[in-house]
Amino acid sequence: MLKIIKDNIWLKHLLLSLVTLILLFVVWLQYLDVYTKHNSFIKVPDFNAFHISELDSITSSYMLRYEIIDSVFDKNKQKGIVVNQIPLPNTNVKENRKIYLTINSLRIRKVIFPDIFDLTLREAVSKIQEHGLEVGILEYQANIATNKVLSFKVNGLPIEIGQELYYGATVDLVVGRGLSHKRVAV
Repeated sequence: MLKIIKDNIWLKHLLLSLVTLILLFVVWLQYLDVYTKHNSFIKVPDFNAFHISELDSITSSYMLRYEIIDSVFDKNKQKGIVVNQIPLPNTNVKENRKIYLTINSLRIRKVIFPDIFDLTLREAVSKIQEHGLEVGILEYQANIATNKVLSFKVNGLPIEIGQELYYGATVDLVVGRGLSHKRVAV
């Protein structure tokens, strides 16, 4: 068998090229392991409840990067803190991986006060809540229109339809109680 390989130059070159190809493939696979840092992971820290000003130092110490992709408004949480992250905490990632964060808005969003005058109480409450506002105190006043909204206030001050209010503001409503036996000066 060895004599046939020595005598036939084509077969000799074919075997040498196959051995070279296999060696190059093995070297290439080893290089890929080094280049991609195979089995070298970093556990993603839990960024939830960290303020936006702390993110640079935390991500650089873990050799990660971050990008803020969204902001939400939750009045029950501190402004500027992380509320969500991708990938999740304790996930294995490679060095220099980008972490995508959602923060609680730094500014309170403003909304336009809807036209709720002369709506029923049920309709008015629904419309107020749709706009991100809350219903506060209901003040009933003698009026022929039972359960109709007669006026609206924020912090005791009357407001107008279309006025800008902060998201989550509490709106007090004056609602008609219907006819009563109470005397009214005309």
